[in-house]
Amino acid sequence: MKNPEVFNAAKAAYAQGDYQEALRGYYRCLKEQMNTFAPGEAGLVMHMIGNCLIKMRFYDEAVEAYRKALIDEAYTNISAIRANSGMALLSSGHYEGAIEQFNAVLKDPSYATPYKIYSGLGSAYMQLDDLASAGTAYRSAAVDRSNPNPVKALLNLGVCFMGLNRPLDAVETYKTVFGFEPDAATLHKTYANLGQAYVALGDCKKALSMFEQAVSDGTYTLTEAASADYQTAKDAIADHSSAPTNSFAAVGSAEADQAVQDAQDSYSDLWEQPVSDAMFDQPAHDYGFYSHDFGSYEMPSNGREAYDAYGQDEAASSYSLYDEMPADSRRVYGAGIPSTENTGFFDATDEQLIAESKRQIKGERRRRHVVLKLLLGLVILVLLLLASGVFAYTQGYGYPSQQAVVENLFKAVNTNGDVTTYWVNGDSTSIKHIMDAVGTTSNVEITYLSQNMTSSEVIAKATLSEGGQVYYHINMVRSQLGWKVNSLEVYYPSEQ
Repeated sequence: MKNPEVFNAAKAAYAQGDYQEALRGYYRCLKEQMNTFAPGEAGLVMHMIGNCLIKMRFYDEAVEAYRKALIDEAYTNISAIRANSGMALLSSGHYEGAIEQFNAVLKDPSYATPYKIYSGLGSAYMQLDDLASAGTAYRSAAVDRSNPNPVKALLNLGVCFMGLNRPLDAVETYKTVFGFEPDAATLHKTYANLGQAYVALGDCKKALSMFEQAVSDGTYTLTEAASADYQTAKDAIADHSSAPTNSFAAVGSAEADQAVQDAQDSYSDLWEQPVSDAMFDQPAHDYGFYSHDFGSYEMPSNGREAYDAYGQDEAASSYSLYDEMPADSRRVYGAGIPSTENTGFFDATDEQLIAESKRQIKGERRRRHVVLKLLLGLVILVLLLLASGVFAYTQGYGYPSQQAVVENLFKAVNTNGDVTTYWVNGDSTSIKHIMDAVGTTSNVEITYLSQNMTSSEVIAKATLSEGGQVYYHINMVRSQLGWKVNSLEVYYPSEQ
């Protein structure tokens, strides 16, 4: 490379998590050195541009950068490009495209960490509701010897088995998790998943035990579905009605989205780098690299705030994600983990379907009861507020209040504003004539107030701007929720 300092500076910025600065550097390489690139260097730079973009969650732009990297036929790190492109497509919701890229990577026997690709493949299939294919991918991720932590793949495999109406296989899969000494949060989640699987099998005693272990220290909160199954287990034990349900637990959007997050986690080196809005240097349109035209790369014109970044720098071998983990000779990879073939999805008997329908109806009824209680509480609150409002109305309270109307009336006099808005409908000429006799005031104080539901009597003491005080006797009438002036005249305290 003609000017390696620029490339190395960009590489250093990338390693430090400053993807904005790294992106500027790589664009500068394209802009200044494209015509002097050696074979393979253009592909490397475009690869690194794609990595910066994927870290900043510009997914579509990253895919385009990776596509341009493949134009350089001398650049050989093709599987890494396809793996990164697959993750970008997965994260942007282009699941079929992600599957195509991931399957292309799996054809490369030299790819060092296929478990990452299987995890991405499983989450893409799960989003497409192809649970058999998703389960097969997750099982492959779990048994891959290069996988330093198969737990997430196992949990997702269990979810697939539950969705395929195979709770017994889900139980065996979840049990396998314990052999990897998961952290506390994962342990609680595994217990909760086991509880749901045992409920589906009708073994409510074991289910209850699993749920209680999941929430034992108060740090884990059951999902809505798990809470419903927990209650089902307790009710079944109380009613002595435990029976197998062979539950078909459809995979919801939360589980599918979590699977994508798990794939990102297994694939990526997590960073949390804020990236401020910025414009980036644009490369020239024609770089003239051999017979290829890499074109004008469309970088987003406005930088977006970076989220938890992901994406692997597989183009630079010096940045590894995980230290190589030696295989544990005591661990039997794949032993005891059920396969996803022959799902038996359509083998449920009529009795099993009826039992499952009853369980679902019971869970829905319980959820409806909770909603009804909330609605009843809301109705009671509204009625109390309404009753309070009616009582206040009958006692002469209103909005605006008598005091507010009087104060605003005198302020309008001071500012030559429209005073008629504070009076009931009447002759505006007469109202103006009355108010012309009222001088400007520096302060108005209510000294007497008598009120009922429809009328009110006010004595106001006004301090004149020129000095001295004047008392006014004001009669007010109800105007919808508030009050308006009906009459105003000078009042002499001696008249009391």
